[in-house]
Amino acid sequence: MVLELLRISETKMKITLDRADMEKYRVDAGAIDYGKRETRKAFWGILDEVKLRTGFDVSGGKALIQCYPSRDGGCELFVTKLGAFPEVTERAISRSGNAAMLSAGRCVYLFGKFSDLLFAVRAVNGEGGNPPSDLYAGEDGGYYLVLEERDPAAEGGICRSARLSEYGKRLFPKNEKSALIYLGEHARRLTDGDAMKKLSFLI
Repeated sequence: MVLELLRISETKMKITLDRADMEKYRVDAGAIDYGKRETRKAFWGILDEVKLRTGFDVSGGKALIQCYPSRDGGCELFVTKLGAFPEVTERAISRSGNAAMLSAGRCVYLFGKFSDLLFAVRAVNGEGGNPPSDLYAGEDGGYYLVLEERDPAAEGGICRSARLSEYGKRLFPKNEKSALIYLGEHARRLTDGDAMKKLSFLI
């Protein structure tokens, strides 16, 4: 069975990986570098599987990841969804050799033409994996792309303003909730969490 999951509480999940899981996600419990892009990408892949199977979702906030090697060559991951932490605490966690802080939010971009949207998708395609994303058609004729922004401060984040802003306009960058409320009232959702994947077939 892929990934053994135990939900400890509404905010905490235990994930047990065996040797096969470790190979699939390319995790080496004995030599984990929590600051490395590949490690964080592996964690996000695991969390995507957990969300699909259980609904446990860390997007829209921050999560603490702790990894402990097991004797059989696998490992145990403890994932804790976090509330607001003082900046000094977050810095201490980020420097820890035994834990990683992951963060995820949402960013919303408006594209006046479908061709502009495709150019934007091409610009970021393949960077940062395939985090959840949605496409909306607006009443104004524009196209709205909603992307989950993972570890925005880390290298390789998919929501790179410089790239996407060449083709579209980021809405409410300091209050993405306002953009999502607007879309709920004035736009039609065209995809179900896989917009980037579907659009990539058109480029």
